[in-house]
Amino acid sequence: TRKIMICNCNRAMFAAARIYTTWLVIFGAVNDAHSCGENGNAIVKENCKTGTSSRHWDINGSGDPEIQGFATKFGVSPGETVRFKVKTVSDKYRIDIFRLGYYGGLGARKVGTVEPFVKLPQIQPECFTDKATLLYDCGTWEPSAEYNVPSDATSGVYVARLTREDSIPPLQPGAAWRSDYSQLGPEAKFCRPGMDTAPSDPDELIHSYGQQKRSRGENNLRNALHEPRASHIYFVVRSLESDSEVLFQTSDTTWQAYNRYGGSSTYGSYKPAAPRPRCFESSYNRPIENRDYRAINLIFGAEYPAIRFLERNGYDVSYWSGIDTYLHGAKYLKKHKVFLSVGHDEYWSSQQRKNVERARDQDNVHLMFWSGNEVFWKIRWENSKVGEQGEEPRTMVCYKETQEIRKIDPNPDMWTGTFRDSRPINPEGTDPENSLTGQLFTVNAWRNDALIVPRRFARLPIWRNARSVERLLTVDPFVPVNTVTYLGTQPVINSTWVEPWAILKQGVLGHEWDEDIDNGYRPAGMIQMSETTVDNVAYIQDSGSSYDSGSATNHLTLY
Repeated sequence: TRKIMICNCNRAMFAAARIYTTWLVIFGAVNDAHSCGENGNAIVKENCKTGTSSRHWDINGSGDPEIQGFATKFGVSPGETVRFKVKTVSDKYRIDIFRLGYYGGLGARKVGTVEPFVKLPQIQPECFTDKATLLYDCGTWEPSAEYNVPSDATSGVYVARLTREDSIPPLQPGAAWRSDYSQLGPEAKFCRPGMDTAPSDPDELIHSYGQQKRSRGENNLRNALHEPRASHIYFVVRSLESDSEVLFQTSDTTWQAYNRYGGSSTYGSYKPAAPRPRCFESSYNRPIENRDYRAINLIFGAEYPAIRFLERNGYDVSYWSGIDTYLHGAKYLKKHKVFLSVGHDEYWSSQQRKNVERARDQDNVHLMFWSGNEVFWKIRWENSKVGEQGEEPRTMVCYKETQEIRKIDPNPDMWTGTFRDSRPINPEGTDPENSLTGQLFTVNAWRNDALIVPRRFARLPIWRNARSVERLLTVDPFVPVNTVTYLGTQPVINSTWVEPWAILKQGVLGHEWDEDIDNGYRPAGMIQMSETTVDNVAYIQDSGSSYDSGSATNHLTLY
């Protein structure tokens, strides 16, 4: 089975797009993304439709805190209905539905608008909390609106934009004048208390910029949001019967792991000023606020650039969630040629992994991991503690037992630590992630490293048409380099020979990345395609609880 492991987690810099094209061409020719005739695939046809400017579909950070919501089901099929639960003080708002894609560079297309079906303002009950696990579940909220997914809807990642149309003043005085509608106050180190919380007085002295820009915010942001009082709800439209060549799995489990709406996430904080223990259960029944503090751990980190790249080039791709791989992978993964994991795909259930391994071993499905720190934490699923119950589980459980000295998950037969943990307290036994992905997570955040291709890899087919790499073939295999050392005060010139290399854009490797380590679990038939060595990284020392400074070497690998 051919597998491509691309370790560029969380910052998929598609400026190196020609490289990725080479990788996917292995599995078949790319459709002409500019051909809008009847012969184009669904993605080509979809992206021939008129897109929408990000001024109308994007939001600032996690959006207006006074209008937030979630979908009662993360994955829906064409013809189904997705319901939204919204908490807001607004007495007038609408919900615009957008599909993310390329669309000539605009990045999304408006596919519909729905109105709330309840009387506004709608008062929502308090969310359910579990003091033992720090679960925060807003399944107690009542439905506010619904969207009937058209039967001919194109598979993709969708956002429902909750857009306020009321005139209610913001919670924080003075916030409305800002171009991004931010309600965060200024840093005390930059101004006196009470300053910079309202627009300039029209009669004040001329601004230092001059008459042209005398008012703060005037003409400063060319692409300011058209209606900034808004927020996003995310969901995926998937077609289980699709036989698209490529199946793109969203990293929604990681989004929820980092989501601290309601007080906590799976990442605790023990800073004296703001102590916050980690939660053991994370609910899909709540808004997502990652873009306020860890935006890279949401779809707009690496997944969205990957979506734009794939759809710009007309690949035959469909989408589903990590939950879908868990629920439906055993039956439907085999319908595709390629399974694609992108970005920070860190949290997997045991069954999710088994389904992908079965697709690889029994159904000859190719696997691509455009990711790093992937398949690291093992999770399990439970139904929602409150609200309606459906096919889709809503509570993600991860006790992170690797960070403990004893087993703490109350389920005695299931492990929610790292897959690689080999200690006796793991009842399921060790199964390092590289037996699936080919690589092991070793380098922790925050990295912004370049991908380096030494000359010895330049003839590999994967680098064909990558000009910076092909140029290496025009120089000698080794070139002389002189260095200077000192013996006392006397300089000593040392000559050595080094291999030339090409650098593929700073940031392709980051913000966390993996190594190709032969630990007895690595798949056979490995081909290395690059080599990047970096010193002074935060290097994992054990199964997932301790880090120290170290040196690490990353390789792109093919199996």
